[in-house]
Amino acid sequence: MSTDTTGTEAVAAAFNQLCRESPVLRTTAAELAAGKYRWEGVNSGYLPRPVFAPLDGLRSFAEDVLTVLRVTTRLPQRLFDGDLDRYCAFLGIDERRAACLRRLDTAQVFYGRADAYHDGTGFKLLETGLTSSVGGVEQTMFNPRRWLSLPEVDAFARHHGLGHASAVETVARLVRQAAGTIRPGGEPVIVLTEGPGALAEHGYGWWPLRAALRELDIDCRVAELDDLRLGRDRLLLRTDSGEIPVDVVVRCFNSHQVLAHPDGTTMLETVARAHEEGLAVFWSPLSTELFSDKGCLALLSDPHRQAADHEERSAIDRIVPWTRLLTADGGPAQDELLEECRARRTELIIKPSVGYGGHGVVAGWECDQRRWDAVLKQAARGSAIVQGRVTPKPEPVFDPRTDRDEPWDVVHGIFYSPAGYTGSLARAVPTGTSAVINLATNPDTRLSAVFHHGGEEGGSACPVRT
Repeated sequence: MSTDTTGTEAVAAAFNQLCRESPVLRTTAAELAAGKYRWEGVNSGYLPRPVFAPLDGLRSFAEDVLTVLRVTTRLPQRLFDGDLDRYCAFLGIDERRAACLRRLDTAQVFYGRADAYHDGTGFKLLETGLTSSVGGVEQTMFNPRRWLSLPEVDAFARHHGLGHASAVETVARLVRQAAGTIRPGGEPVIVLTEGPGALAEHGYGWWPLRAALRELDIDCRVAELDDLRLGRDRLLLRTDSGEIPVDVVVRCFNSHQVLAHPDGTTMLETVARAHEEGLAVFWSPLSTELFSDKGCLALLSDPHRQAADHEERSAIDRIVPWTRLLTADGGPAQDELLEECRARRTELIIKPSVGYGGHGVVAGWECDQRRWDAVLKQAARGSAIVQGRVTPKPEPVFDPRTDRDEPWDVVHGIFYSPAGYTGSLARAVPTGTSAVINLATNPDTRLSAVFHHGGEEGGSACPVRT
């Protein structure tokens, strides 16, 4: 993985200077900094400039993520003698949820969005995000496009050999491939499918993706799980104008949404049967949650668990921070771990094993010892991970309100597919203000486009094709 950030720093400095000198960009930066725009339902606003990253670093990181995932999907065989019940029990997945996740025994599709910090030496993995329900895909298309619509930015991108990758194109390719097993040769009908009753709360995240996929000539609909029913020879979607056959159900819900609804498992069974009978494709199945659980990172990180060969271990060591699993099992090893965690408070962060949006995350360096001890005690009663602190290298961002470059901490959301790197977005907060950089739980979070530099595909007119 490339550790040279000189190119990134030079491009960022040049763009900040351009913002100072260009009246158009200075105004644009001021409007973005003030939170004027709310595109695609992003309520917290946008960073005043794009984020830049080395293409070779993005690609190398994505390849390491794929290696980590290949090892992760083999953990039940390597550490639990192939016993999925033991594996689930170890991760704190109860029997009811485990049955839901194991309903379809299909090959894993390695698609998702890995969140990572760049610490100045390389990208460090925070979570793998292995699921079709990851958000922000459309931002990899729309946000760079908006920046490039400004002539000054387009000229800057061409001068510096910048490019960007659209994860929307990868999703389109993957769903077309999946649909080919149902209806070869035709354009698919796909449904971005939320959990029952969930569109009112989460629909803002899927309507923009529908628009992006329709730009690529895919007949894309948005619905809830209970809008689908099994017909005689096809899976059908109820619409205001009647029922239409569906080729691909893109899962935008999780197992907790299914289990929280009294008829959730029955609704899931409709889609599972359609998949098994070759009437539609369920993309991706809930079984991805067996391997996107953050507890998997603890199994990979713990040197006492020999889950990887030398080459795999090298990839794990490059991107996975120190991670351990807190469980209710107790025992001397868990007691020893808790004592270590108490002593290393300022170096550690606690995260629920399952969840998203930064909910339940507590950073030791943001609380006192009393609260940390209480959080540790509570976390050990359920299922959570404790992870070593990764300090992101601050990004200088020109702020026209202060006429200075202000430091921001950035989380890179790096999309991957079986072909490797497929696009990215960035989320940011002012440096040192919060360990949680997420639109759902931190209103100070800003979204940003990512442009890559380096590689033969540079140039605004030449996005990476995967």
